[in-house]
Amino acid sequence: MRRSSLINLTAMAALAVAGAGATAATGGAADAPILAASHGLPASLDALYPPLAEQPEYLVRMLGLNGHFVGIGIDLAQGEVEHATAGFQAFRNAYLELAGLVPEWRDRFPADPVDALGEALASGDPARVGAAFGAVGAVCAGCHHQSMTAVAHRYHWPDANAVTVVDPVSGSTVGHAEFMHQLDFSMTGITHDVAQGQPEAARAHYRDFRSRFEALAGTCEDCHGTEERFYFTDQGSMARVEAIGAALAAEPPDPAAVGAAVMEVGVSTCHRCHLVHVPAAFTKIAAQH
Repeated sequence: MRRSSLINLTAMAALAVAGAGATAATGGAADAPILAASHGLPASLDALYPPLAEQPEYLVRMLGLNGHFVGIGIDLAQGEVEHATAGFQAFRNAYLELAGLVPEWRDRFPADPVDALGEALASGDPARVGAAFGAVGAVCAGCHHQSMTAVAHRYHWPDANAVTVVDPVSGSTVGHAEFMHQLDFSMTGITHDVAQGQPEAARAHYRDFRSRFEALAGTCEDCHGTEERFYFTDQGSMARVEAIGAALAAEPPDPAAVGAAVMEVGVSTCHRCHLVHVPAAFTKIAAQH
């Protein structure tokens, strides 16, 4: 891999964690309570999600509504118009109940498309039913496109800035963003010192990076629990980290081989994890300000 590509990737990662670090340093997400309205969501929605509610009631109601709606489509596909008509009544009732849960969103639940679907089902005209069914689906999709991401960030994504790590190098407990700075410092130090003809310094950076990478795996549990899962700190990722050590063990280390091994970790582990987690973390931060 070209070193310029490695520099670009490392710089991108550094900018990403710098943004999270700046927020934590200014007393952002980690210090202040988050109001639903700060995410462009109505404050009344808070009552329908933990911790104010025992379960994510709004989500549960939405899943129930979806079951009724898709059930209509299944019945129609099977030619069971009577079942579809009966299912429509359950869907309409659930739709109207859901519409009243969040007063600020009442206008997102127009009655006309739903009533038109009922009339189409009563007519028995397949073309009319298909068009009406699609119109109701468009109502649902429009609201989802507008607010589903904000709801996920507000109620389902934990605050990454609240995660702390014991840095195995310094022994200090630091915030996740600061720990990512330190991890990047160690990783970049490997290629930086190898390029300058300082293999022992590069090996020291590698030892720090390896121990910090192992510690990083423990932070997954803060959000995902302790059950067995495969994330970006799995055995495959650890094997890529070990490949850096193998390249550094040569006398003298080949800068190109070391750079390629570091790039493989950056592309196949670091970057993939960032693609999943950084957008959500930064969107939460932006919504709070």
